[in-house]
Amino acid sequence: MSEQKNGAMLEIVWKEDDGALVATMGAYTIGRVGRFKARPRSAPDAFEVYLSHSEARMGERCVVVESVATEALGKSRLIEMARAAIASGTPSDVLAVVTGRWPERKFKPGDVVCWTNDYGVKWHGRRVVGVENPDRFSHRYYVEPNDAPWMYVREQNMELETLDRAALETVRGNDGGLQRHCAQHLSYLSDISAAISEQGASQGGRGPQS
Repeated sequence: MSEQKNGAMLEIVWKEDDGALVATMGAYTIGRVGRFKARPRSAPDAFEVYLSHSEARMGERCVVVESVATEALGKSRLIEMARAAIASGTPSDVLAVVTGRWPERKFKPGDVVCWTNDYGVKWHGRRVVGVENPDRFSHRYYVEPNDAPWMYVREQNMELETLDRAALETVRGNDGGLQRHCAQHLSYLSDISAAISEQGASQGGRGPQS
C-alpha cells in the first residue's frame, strides 16, 4: 500500500507477527495493529493501534492512540497517524524513515538524568557518561551508575533529573547501585547535585525538587 504525503511516498507493507499486523517501510517497523486477546473479537475496542516509538510519556516506547473495532479500521487509523507524524514533525519511526535522519540529541555527557526502565521503575541520579549512535528506534546513551554499564539507555526512557540533594539521599537508601557508586566515589552526590542545579537554571530557573 502506497500513501502520498507532502511529496513523500509511504510504501507500507503489512506483515503478520504473532497474531498482529505490523506496518513496515523497507527494513523498519513503523507501527502495529493488534487484537486485545482478552476481549471478544466483536468488541468495539477489540484492536489496539500505535505508531512505533512516537514521542511518548516517559518510560513508554510507543503511543497507544486509540482502540478500534476491526483490523481494517486499525490499518486506516495507523496510516492517518503516520501522515500526521510526518506533517507535524513528531519524532517517530515513520518520520525517521522518510527524512533519513533523527531529531537532535536531547542529552550530552555530564547531564544528570532520571532513567525509567521499561517496567516503569525510576532510577534517579544517573549521569550520562557516553553516547551511542542512534539506531532505527532512538538516540542511545550510557549512564552511571549502571549494574550493566555496557548496556545503553534509550532517549525516550530518560528525563533531566530534578531531585535535590536531600531527596537523592532518600532515594539512595533504596537503590543498591547508587549506594555502591557513592561508596566508591564519595563526591558523587555533591557533584550531581551541583549539575542538577545548573540544569534547572538552564531550563528557565526551575530548581531541584524535594
